[in-house]
Amino acid sequence: VHVRGLMRAVDAEVPLAEARGYATDLRSLTQGRGTFTLEFRQYNLVPEAIAEEIIRRRRAEGKIAER
Repeated sequence: VHVRGLMRAVDAEVPLAEARGYATDLRSLTQGRGTFTLEFRQYNLVPEAIAEEIIRRRRAEGKIAER
């Protein structure tokens, strides 16, 4: 956390899927005053259990063909 006058800046690394909806949540928590920026950092391997869940959901949505 970086202090900038009365403001606080937080630098964090999170998976993109976890950042979805964060800007809306931040604005709600800060009465519309909070801001959010996102910057790509790197690709990482997804743990196998999470990858299987993603594939299962995508197949259910018809976005990936069944085997």
